[in-house]
Amino acid sequence: LMAHCRSAKACLVMSTCAVYALHPDPRHAFRESDPLGDSQQPYSPTYAISKIAQEAVARSCARLHDLPTTIARMNVSYSANGGLPAYHLDAIMQDEEIVLPTGGEAWYTCIHQDDINRQVESLLAAASVPATVVNWSGDEAIDVRTWCEYFGELAGRGMRFREDDSQSIPSRVTDNQRRIELIGPCSIGWHEGFAAMARARYPSIPASYPPAVSHCGELIARVRACRLCEHKLPLGARPVVQVHPNARILIAGQAPGRKVHATGIPFNDPSGTRLREWLGIERERFYDPH
Repeated sequence: LMAHCRSAKACLVMSTCAVYALHPDPRHAFRESDPLGDSQQPYSPTYAISKIAQEAVARSCARLHDLPTTIARMNVSYSANGGLPAYHLDAIMQDEEIVLPTGGEAWYTCIHQDDINRQVESLLAAASVPATVVNWSGDEAIDVRTWCEYFGELAGRGMRFREDDSQSIPSRVTDNQRRIELIGPCSIGWHEGFAAMARARYPSIPASYPPAVSHCGELIARVRACRLCEHKLPLGARPVVQVHPNARILIAGQAPGRKVHATGIPFNDPSGTRLREWLGIERERFYDPH
């Protein structure tokens, strides 16, 4: 296809974040320079390897045909038509188990279809020879348990989890700094996007949040969208917040480092490790929003 369209102004090649080799830390933010490898996707054993091969061919064709190319590594996408969060919502609505990796922790940076549609043109504009390689995902890292609890609050349903590596997708958090530098941030936060997706997929879900969730969700969405001091920040503005209306303790920090800025996870760096040591609590409990 690239040979046939060699006279095109630019080419966008869809790859996947599944090309990255597995990492022991489920919150690790993969950068474009991280090692590639077989990430053992249960739904398709050859998926990661085939995508690595696709990238190699695309990079070669970009040089061979002098065709400006962007290779975009997609993370979890979602809309009313489907995607991992939608399938978890289906499981909740049908009282089915939600499968997690061993350890019960799975994090992703999910991107809404509307943001994908808006960013295509900018990704084409960023095409180059050699090919531009960039992560393509949402700006917020969310774990499966948190978004399932959110669906449960919206729908008034409970949920059941089961751990099984043979049927679960490994964690995939991405460092999105390069994409933000190239084309800017996403516009749809996960609360907003998940709620809209849930109601489109299940019209029986009430049109308004439960009161506490409504106030908190709207407030956090406004905080995350704030760009007042962006012109003064070398990495751009990205307020990092994790909140639940039922939480009993508030911890506020300032001046997050590059890793926290990239992952969107508060205290996800050595300072957070020290803080948790001072508090005497383990990492899993520290990030439990309840």
